[in-house]
Amino acid sequence: LIEDDTERNRALSYPFVKRAMLRQSSVGQWMVFMLQHSSKPVAHRAVEYLRILSDLSLNDEHLRLGDPTEILREEDELNDKVSKLDGLIPSLLSLDEKKIEEAATTIIVSKVLDKMISSPFA
Repeated sequence: LIEDDTERNRALSYPFVKRAMLRQSSVGQWMVFMLQHSSKPVAHRAVEYLRILSDLSLNDEHLRLGDPTEILREEDELNDKVSKLDGLIPSLLSLDEKKIEEAATTIIVSKVLDKMISSPFA
């Protein structure tokens, strides 16, 4: 949780950090806890992390240097892990309206919602 925006953006721009964030081990139940946190800055930081994860793709020049098949596999595994986080969607409802919309429109949460709708009894 780097407070300074410039420092945080710089740290998150390094190629090795982006590759690490693409791995499923970069998410966990802690994300749900952050979204539910009573401190708005903590919850907002979790929404920002969802946005950053969603922005990672093969379009990123640093990720294009890797094997595209491996990157797509890691992306699928990450999406699957996020979709299995216990209480993710209910935790979004504890956010203010603007942050709910911001989180719900991220690619990663959209994929979770699509998966829930397409297989409601799975």
